[in-house]
Amino acid sequence: MDEKILRAADHTVLNPAAVWEDIRQACMDAMEYHTASVCIPPSFVKQAKKLVGDRLSICTVIGFPNGYSTGRIKAMEAADAVENGADELDMVVNLGFVKSGQYDRCLEEIKEVKKACRGRILKVIIETCLLTEEEKKAMCRVVTESGADFIKTSTGFSTGGATFEDVSLLAQHIGQGIKIKAAGGIQGEEDARHFMELGASRLGTSRLVRLAKEEQEGGKGKKETEREKKTETPKKEEEEKKEAILVSACLMGTQCRYDGRDNKNDGVLSLMKKYILIPVCPEQLGGLSTPREPSECKRKPHQTSLQGRVINRKGEDVTKPFQKGAKEALALARLYGCRLAVLKEKSPSCGTAGIYDGTFTKTKIDGQGVCARLLEENGIETVGESRITEIPQILARLDKGEES
Repeated sequence: MDEKILRAADHTVLNPAAVWEDIRQACMDAMEYHTASVCIPPSFVKQAKKLVGDRLSICTVIGFPNGYSTGRIKAMEAADAVENGADELDMVVNLGFVKSGQYDRCLEEIKEVKKACRGRILKVIIETCLLTEEEKKAMCRVVTESGADFIKTSTGFSTGGATFEDVSLLAQHIGQGIKIKAAGGIQGEEDARHFMELGASRLGTSRLVRLAKEEQEGGKGKKETEREKKTETPKKEEEEKKEAILVSACLMGTQCRYDGRDNKNDGVLSLMKKYILIPVCPEQLGGLSTPREPSECKRKPHQTSLQGRVINRKGEDVTKPFQKGAKEALALARLYGCRLAVLKEKSPSCGTAGIYDGTFTKTKIDGQGVCARLLEENGIETVGESRITEIPQILARLDKGEES
């Protein structure tokens, strides 16, 4: 493996199910192969920094992977990451702003995060697979004006990764001094070299270090690269056929519950083998902070998702942020073509078949959370985490055009 290519790599471990041993090994590998950085989840930054000290740059992600958090929340994430020792931060833009042409809001958000970075390297992920050519050009202008250090193609968690065409386009339209990071879909050394020839100076991938390790062990890397070239097209076709499912982010391990904890569910995480999971937290989408006061619905069963009230334990009316978050979640579901959502049971946002009654006495009543109800009203089926075994049958029924 060419050392120049390895030195351009951000060795990446962003699997939602990653544990400390995975992160520790990634750090050790990144130091051994002299990569540009190791890119890891924010919750591991402090521990990783203690492990590596100044021997390796620690990169983490902000607003990841969908970018729908408010600019204030992203700035808070960035400040926390910097405090914990992050050297580089990869933030996801608000794709809703991009798709609706609100580039001024994108610029404002990036600048807010850049300020919170306090001089650390900032890379802006624009998720090229979801953008038109004109939107990509516009985001080149925005990122240039923002003062960020890099424009980055992809999260690796959406419908596609970096392409040669996109990197070439970004190179033509990005401003002077702004670098390019290609991420997702880098198959091997030949791909990496071509991305760099086209203008990328960073490569987001875990594959390059793995191939380098296998080459050291006896040439396995070369064999794998050749095998991947033969199977690249079928793999991409298989990926394109995967069903996208909206999922409550807390079920995937995101610490976005009202108390700052998660509801990680191994069964839900196992769905990643067959489906593209789109994590959402409607309450954060609506602008509520984490942690926050617990909330419950005060709504009669016949009322629609946008009727009735949501109150928190202090008696404050938080209906508007709940409704806003539900609308944002619906927009994401439509953007990714989701027909089904797996949502956290009993939640005032995501509850699918029962919610608490607003008395804060753990009294459960029939009904749906604000987001679950809005999704259902717009033709997107919802199930709680206890019903994930029914997903194949539900999708088969939807394929036939049958209603529930």
